[in-house]
Amino acid sequence: MTGLIKNEIYKFFKQKKFYLFMGVMIAVQLVNILQYQADSREQASFLLNGQSYPLEALAESSLFIIMFLAILLRNQ
Repeated sequence: MTGLIKNEIYKFFKQKKFYLFMGVMIAVQLVNILQYQADSREQASFLLNGQSYPLEALAESSLFIIMFLAILLRNQ
């Protein structure tokens, strides 16, 4: 049973789609941070901190996660 799990994990990380997905997610989050820093001087009412940023990032990345899962499961 552990051999099957190891094989599935190996196949998952062997695919280039995972690394492409992670690259897109990092790029989207960096753009989000840079836009927030540029806009924060004008608006002080909406503040992101260490507690609210992970929830905001997850909310914004939900569409990318759904698309990644659809592409990943289509090829299985």
